Amino acid sequence: AHTALALPFVIVPVSSVLAGFDTNLERAAAVCGATRLRTFLQVTLPVKMYASVLRDVDPTIATAATLIIVITSTLIGAALLVTARRSRRVHN
Repeated sequence: AHTALALPFVIVPVSSVLAGFDTNLERAAAVCGATRLRTFLQVTLPVKMYASVLRDVDPTIATAATLIIVITSTLIGAALLVTARRSRRVHN
């Protein structure tokens, strides 16, 4: 359930950044016979990560990570609040 809740907060910003990515390298990988998954893992992702390292941290990835941390901490806090046991019981 947590993955389904958090996934849009990562996919939307990261896909918008990847939309501006130069596709010539991906086309070259396709011409060489690479599958779409292999192209993503071995061409698109490393180039994007390398570009992020050069510019310190890509703001999009930092924003997505921050949103996920906030959502996770909120859900953990709510779960602890609902499932916490009382330290002492009151007897009638």
